[in-house]
Amino acid sequence: MAPRKKTELQVFGGAIKFSSFTRSIRPTHRTSKIGRRLGNGKFGRVFLARHRATSYICALKVLSKDQIISEGEGKLVGRELEIHSNLSHPSILRFLAWFHDEGSVYTILEYAYGGNLFSSLKKQPLGRFSAREAAQYVVRMVHALSYLHGKGIKRRDIKPKTFS
Repeated sequence: MAPRKKTELQVFGGAIKFSSFTRSIRPTHRTSKIGRRLGNGKFGRVFLARHRATSYICALKVLSKDQIISEGEGKLVGRELEIHSNLSHPSILRFLAWFHDEGSVYTILEYAYGGNLFSSLKKQPLGRFSAREAAQYVVRMVHALSYLHGKGIKRRDIKPKTFS
């Protein structure tokens, strides 16, 4: 069953408008090809996806509404969608769009082709970066965190798996 078309998500304590990306490609189960699982989160899973009409590769995050509601996290998830949709920084994956159906909320994010910091670290022959590479990651992370803090946003979940 295809998601119902809506322009706002009311369930999560406040309305969030579709982005122009959403209106232009109208993401649904039929318009996107879902690929391999990229990871898991607190409320759902993240998949590699490709928009059929444009061949745009992205990450599709599928969040369970039942789990969000049962844990009383609706407002938090709604706020995170709102915050992420307003961010624009080279070291932060772009939030492209979101949509929902009766059981899930779907967010479409820029795909990190290089993977996350954790996967990059695992690929290193000695299990660590050179001092130069480590310094480059630290500088990127500091710039991203400085950007967030400048917007009054506190990021608590800082770890290699959440940094690309």
